[in-house]
Parts: sequence; structure tokens; C-alpha cells
Amino acid sequence: MNKDIRNIRTEFQLKQALITLINSKGFNNLTVSDISRTAGINRGTFYIHYLDKYDLLKKVELNILANLRVVLKKDYANISSTIPQQKAQAERLFSTTFAYLARERATFKALASEKGDPSFLQNGRMAVKNEFHSRLKLNNGYLTNLIPADYAEALICNSLFDIFMIWINKKDPESPTEIARIINTSRSLAPNQLANFD
Repeated sequence: MNKDIRNIRTEFQLKQALITLINSKGFNNLTVSDISRTAGINRGTFYIHYLDKYDLLKKVELNILANLRVVLKKDYANISSTIPQQKAQAERLFSTTFAYLARERATFKALASEKGDPSFLQNGRMAVKNEFHSRLKLNNGYLTNLIPADYAEALICNSLFDIFMIWINKKDPESPTEIARIINTSRSLAPNQLANFD
């Protein structure tokens, strides 16, 4: 078997073992021996790929967030400059993004859980925020002065990331296409349109 294919397979097995063990024991309570045993490899092989469990965790997190940014960048690159086309394309954009999140649901869910890494949610929010600013700059966009920029940024970026995480943690989530439609619809609604106080 090709060495590269073996390495990819081993790293995948180690990632799956990490996620399984985070869910059952919590990251703080697991050891390299636990990871190796669960992955079905020896400890020596683990150390060929990673320095320790923290290195494995960091690389899994960096990889999953980098892939999320790649998906967003590819999708955003195809968005038209005309408003009617943007609306239709936005649903496709979020459908693709949520399809990726669906494939990596178990990883996102474990890393963001109480048993996972407390910094993962912050890093995820930062990834969404950075991509938002990148898209804004690329399209010569700007935050309006209707409210202070830091609040506008929080409303846009944090709400989107929170929706990602609510969807990831749902027991029976909507399809990627349906959640994309929900987000697309919500983008043109004010908060007072979402709640009725009679």
C-alpha cells in the first residue's frame, strides 16, 4: 500500500478515535494509549504523526476550520454582484457549507462539547468573523453606521455561528438545503418580525 495512503488512513483512524474518546471520557481524561488502542494502532505509530494528544487535537481543529474556510471561499467566489442572483446563490452557498458541516458533524459536536476543547468555539467564531471581513473587503463592502461596527459584526457573525452550532447539536436536524433556506430567509428579517408580543 502507498505510504501516503497509509498515513492518511492512520490519521483518519486517530481522528475518529479522538472524537470517540472525547464523547466517552472527555479530552482531559484520555491518554495517548487510549487513542492508540481505540484507533487500533501502536503508540509508536501515534508518535510518528503527533507529539502528544494536544498536538492531535490542535491539528484536527486547524484542519476542520481550514476546510470550513475553503468551502466558504469557494462558494463566495461564485456569488453574483446582482441582488436577485445573490439571493438564489446564497441558498446554494449555505447548502454547500452545511453539507460540509453535516459530513463533519460528529467532529464539530465533540470538539464544541463540554468534554471537548473550550477554545474551539472561540476559534470557530473567529474563523467566521475573519471570513466575513475577507468577503466584505473583497466586495468593497463595509459595515454601515446605523449601530457601532463591533455590535453589527457581532450580530452578523455570532448569530451565523450560533445557528451552525444549534444545527450541529440538534438530534434530528433539518437538511443542509432546508437550514440554508432558513438562514437565507432570516437575513432579510428584523428581530421584531421573529417574535410576537401581544
